[in-house]
This record gives sequence, structure tokens and C-alpha cells, in this order.
Amino acid sequence: MRWLGVDRARGRWAWVLLDADGVVGGGVVGALAELPAAGVVAIDIPLVFPDEGGRRRCEVEGRRMLGDRRSTMFETFPRWVYAGRSYDDALRDECRRRLGRAPSAHSHALGRSILEAVAVAGPGWIETHPELAFRRITGTVVPPKTRPDGVRVRLAALGVAPPPIRAGTDDVLDACVCAIVARDHAAGTARFVGDPGDAIWY
Repeated sequence: MRWLGVDRARGRWAWVLLDADGVVGGGVVGALAELPAAGVVAIDIPLVFPDEGGRRRCEVEGRRMLGDRRSTMFETFPRWVYAGRSYDDALRDECRRRLGRAPSAHSHALGRSILEAVAVAGPGWIETHPELAFRRITGTVVPPKTRPDGVRVRLAALGVAPPPIRAGTDDVLDACVCAIVARDHAAGTARFVGDPGDAIWY
């Protein structure tokens, strides 16, 4: 079996493919439909929308676990917030009226990627979060991936050599750890927060 990890990378998708012998390869694609086939696909993007007015339990629990690093996990809003909506005062006002809160500009900008992932995801696709995954592997909250010590800790934790990919180092490391979560999910050793039907695996 092969296991695929996918991370959003500057408007595209970075991917890393593992098999039982280690890293098979990696690359960057413009659309999720272009990804190679794998038995389990672990992707760092929401795959389920919350109910109107509600919050995803997996994100509430995940942010609590991350503590000072909780800002790395954005809140997901209902589908209507992203579907064909521009980020403007009218949208923020409607969100506050209907939901009691509004997304940040960065969070809303992820909407197109979320909609793409929800449309493409099939059996064997799971949602993951690199910061939670690195925490499980290392047993602690790791330094930010933008710092040299954060990169060193992540490289040591992976146990595999990242493939040469034309993407930022942080995106490559995240795609690698997503692939490890896919592998561990297949082996039954990954963990999750939230509900089985709406979980973030790590």
C-alpha cells in the first residue's frame, strides 16, 4: 500500500508519497484531481463543514491541545461563507448576525481550497493537521516551522528524508508528516480529535 500526504502550498498542493520502504516521491500540483493514487490520503485542509451556527468539535479540541500554537489551526465556517462570497463588510456583518463571529481574511481565503477538497475527497481521505502530528511524534509542542530549530526538530521527527520538491521547506515538511499520518492511520496507530465522522487525525 502507498500513503499520500498533501499540504496547501502557496496556492497549489504539495504532496509526498510513502510506501513500506520509505519515500517514493513528491511534487506539486495545481489541482487535487492530479494527485497520484494512494490507499490513504491525509490532507491538511478541512473535509467537513460545520452545522449552521456551530463549531467543529475537532477544531475546538485541536486548538486546545495546541495551546500557544493554536493559531495554526483556523476555524472552518459553514459552506455558504465561502461559496461565491467575497470577503467584505457585507459578508462579515452577515456572519456576525447569523453565526456570532466572522472569519479572518486568511481563514476566508482558504475557502476555495476547502470547497475543492470537499468535492474531490473520497474513501480513504482523512483530514490531518501537521502541528498536531508533530506533537504526537515528538511528545511536545514543536517550535514554529519558520525558525531553524523548528525545522531541525521536524526533520529529526520525520524519520524519512524529504523528497526534492519545488515548494517551501515548511510545506514539504508538512506534506511529509501528513504522509506519515496516512501511514499510521492505515496501521491503526494514528489518533484523532473530534467525532469519527468529522475528525482531525494526527
